[in-house]
Amino acid sequence: MGQTALLEAQLPLALVATRDVDVKADYEFAVESEFKRLLSLKGRALDPLGHEVWMPRETRYTALYAGRSVDLSIADAECVLLSKALKAPAKNRVLILEYLASGPSERFLTLAKKYRVNLEQFL
Repeated sequence: MGQTALLEAQLPLALVATRDVDVKADYEFAVESEFKRLLSLKGRALDPLGHEVWMPRETRYTALYAGRSVDLSIADAECVLLSKALKAPAKNRVLILEYLASGPSERFLTLAKKYRVNLEQFL
């Protein structure tokens, strides 16, 4: 989730590279430790507050990896952007403004209306 999901989606947005990876997970300590190690090999780090990220119920997750005991999915960009617009509008103002200027999807606009995101605050 978060900025990493947007980077992975390869949206035509000027994203600032981030080391932190936001994750909501239900895993044992050994799995978390291995995940941290694998992230570090890619120059990334597990965000200790990633579990606090809010995502709408409509979030679609795409499988990136399916293993015997671990599955890894990524949140869709529209819902990540919605979460950023709703929960941290000041911090994400430039990003949301750029997305709106590029022509937001109908799905994003519908979800923004449903969750009462004031898109005018970004203009």
